[in-house]
Amino acid sequence: MKQTKWIKKIAIAVFLISEIAFFAACESSQPLAISEADMSGSTELSKRGRGRSGEEDPFPDSEFLMVRRRDDAEDGVSTAIIGPEGGILFHASHRLEVPAGALSESVEISMSMPVSDTLLFEFGPHGIQFNMPVKLVLDFNHAWTSDLDESLFKVVYMNSTPLGWEAIPTTVDDVTEQCIGETNHFSRYAIRKFQ
Repeated sequence: MKQTKWIKKIAIAVFLISEIAFFAACESSQPLAISEADMSGSTELSKRGRGRSGEEDPFPDSEFLMVRRRDDAEDGVSTAIIGPEGGILFHASHRLEVPAGALSESVEISMSMPVSDTLLFEFGPHGIQFNMPVKLVLDFNHAWTSDLDESLFKVVYMNSTPLGWEAIPTTVDDVTEQCIGETNHFSRYAIRKFQ
């Protein structure tokens, strides 16, 4: 009986120590690096811009739109079960529009934004192929965009073979401050500044 109490006390102590270590690690707010952005033959970088608030862009040489502020609603993962009839998945002010017929069966679709200095988007399940293009509507109203030609923004995805970012057909709505791209698969997506 004494041995059981001793084992319980050790188990509780180990649990508490692991919880403290876990929460201490969560407090580290180091952003996710966009290491995949190492692009050979990249385009000329965008001009120096200001955020909507008039502040100087701290990342003028980035090829990607950088986050000026992150909305709390962008944390976490949004999911929806979408079937052959189609549907829409919202994540904060961003959305995925799946037209009727794009899926042959019901699938749980997910959308999230990894913590990063860039506007990054993750869609799942990875590897899914659609029967017809789906629409990504990505909001850039809280990115550093002032003094940039928004008509040159493109939605890009991380291609694993060969490794690099590739643009998808994109239209830009500068009134709603959204990039609208069409794709037939899921991957990691971002908004890139072309010039």
